[in-house]
Amino acid sequence: MRLFTKIFFSVIMVFCLTFLVSGCFILSFSMKSCVEREKEFALQQYKYDKFTAQAAMISGRLFEETEDFSRMQPLFDTIARQVDADICLVSAEGKCLYKEGAWDDLPEHLSLSADHYWFKFQHRADQSHVLIGSLIRQDDVSFGFLTKTDISESIRQQKRLQTYFERCFCAAILLGIVLMLGLSLLLTRPLSRMTKAADRIADGCYHERLRLRSRDELGQFADSFNRMTAMVEQTIQELSEEAEKKEDFVANFAHELKTPLTSIIGYADMIYQKDLPREKVKKAAWYIWNEGMRMEALSLKLMDLTNLNRQEFPRFAMSAEEILADVMEGVAVTLREKGVQIFWRTEDVYITVDYDLIKTMLLNLIDNAVKADCRCIRIEGKTEDGKYLIRITDDGKGIPAAQLSKITEAFYMVDKASARKQHGAGIGLALVRRIVELHEGKLRIDSREGEGTCVTVTLPLLKEEGLCEV
Repeated sequence: MRLFTKIFFSVIMVFCLTFLVSGCFILSFSMKSCVEREKEFALQQYKYDKFTAQAAMISGRLFEETEDFSRMQPLFDTIARQVDADICLVSAEGKCLYKEGAWDDLPEHLSLSADHYWFKFQHRADQSHVLIGSLIRQDDVSFGFLTKTDISESIRQQKRLQTYFERCFCAAILLGIVLMLGLSLLLTRPLSRMTKAADRIADGCYHERLRLRSRDELGQFADSFNRMTAMVEQTIQELSEEAEKKEDFVANFAHELKTPLTSIIGYADMIYQKDLPREKVKKAAWYIWNEGMRMEALSLKLMDLTNLNRQEFPRFAMSAEEILADVMEGVAVTLREKGVQIFWRTEDVYITVDYDLIKTMLLNLIDNAVKADCRCIRIEGKTEDGKYLIRITDDGKGIPAAQLSKITEAFYMVDKASARKQHGAGIGLALVRRIVELHEGKLRIDSREGEGTCVTVTLPLLKEEGLCEV
């Protein structure tokens, strides 16, 4: 059953039951009040009529010691003339002595008392009456005195009130049905729109959004739905990008393996198939060795990248100056042989790092600068806004602006021919980025083609120990 149908019928049922029960209660209370009021009025009138009858009996002086009711007929006529109501006079045994009006439904054994009043309500066709009776005693004579009061108009008024209520009830139900149709549509239409939007999202339309401007719970639900949809769209986009990166990674990895393997197989086959002079054999062996070295470098880089994605590394407080000094000592000879000058200065502060990872990061950045055909590298370490910044600047050939967003992807190389010649595989900056992420830092690369590159690494700072320029 649809929500619209549930809301509509549930509210209509509750409305009908509430209105009906309330109306029945009011009508019942009104009827009881009317009957009690008429009964009270009839009793007051009866008391007056009874007093009149007693007065007529006293003034008649027709009583004798023997109860001969036949001789009392003139007295009964006198009482009937003086009492403005239908009366009935009965003996103490309940036998009818005198009556005026329709008295067909009296009980056969009517038991009356001088101290209590007997009541009976009579409904016949469109006529309603209240019967009241009691026992009159005068000297040794006693007989029952009954009156009948017409309350038909009050009963008819109550019936008119009941009919009016029934009409109001039907009108209210019809009006309630119309209002509930509109209200149910108003409440369920946003849900229907949400359902359709969810179906479209399930079909792949992730940019779908709800345009529901409301401050109630439905509006809050729409906002939450839109935020959820945005997160789903973002997550799917990230997953798609990640899947695309993995596909590119596999394709690039296969390509990087194919190139050296082709050279190795070709030169090995040439040595195997032909009798070559020693110089050509040495040259072929050199090519095989060179491509093997490139494959070894590629495998080591891939192993490092894989380990970084799977392991957690503890970090310790270490002196930034000691780390940089150790790195400079390790690369000094190589840089001197290649004719590259390096200048560095740092503030002696403590940072929370993994020594091996930070050293790997710095060596990769310096190696990239050297591969960019630079002649001078400047390394600066300083504190700024509660962080420790390592800035590595070179005067190499730089990176085109269009490629800056891709250089941290695995296997991406700006100059593939030059990179392969130097045993590069395009994984160095991917390692750098991952190491920075593991240290909860930030990596920023600024470069201008033909002018050089500046790499800034931001790391958490433990505490300052003082400035030391080297």
